[in-house]
Amino acid sequence: QILHGPNPDKYVFSDHIELLLQFFTVLFRSADSVNQDNTIVTTLKELYASRGIFKDDPHTWINASWPNLLDLHNYWVELLKDKPRDVTLNALVNKTAMCEDQWDFLCKNTTIDFSKDFLVFDLSGCPPSIQNSMNVFVTGLLGQLYSKSDKATILAIDEASVFLEDEKLAEFILRILRMGRSAGLTG
Repeated sequence: QILHGPNPDKYVFSDHIELLLQFFTVLFRSADSVNQDNTIVTTLKELYASRGIFKDDPHTWINASWPNLLDLHNYWVELLKDKPRDVTLNALVNKTAMCEDQWDFLCKNTTIDFSKDFLVFDLSGCPPSIQNSMNVFVTGLLGQLYSKSDKATILAIDEASVFLEDEKLAEFILRILRMGRSAGLTG
């Protein structure tokens, strides 16, 4: 889902898509692929539209029926039936197949109350196959939410060395901290 302040603009949606691309880049342990990125963005927008969620209408984001990773995986499976030789779709389906079992926690709606003054995210129990991408996703989500907030925010990362051990995670954290400074985020 898209987290936003009281007056969201079209950039909030774009930031959301960018965060998902970062999640998938780390998850797939691959360099950016134009075909892969374009397929992810296009199919996400199609899936959102099928649920009445539109980039240019922030009102459609409120209480929306946001798709989860399994919904996206199943959408790719359906598309693959019409395009069985599509290499990119095949790769996306294969790379997300674990959402049916090991990653089933990603297929549930969140119950996190982001209005609380203190939040703790413990990702230590995540399967190793998805832990780095979840670190990117949660950190990015918090960065997006609090960069739009008027409230000064402190982002504390326990075991931050985990982020520094992975080049993509380290770059991601540095980008969040640089962008967040102008919005009152302290790391």
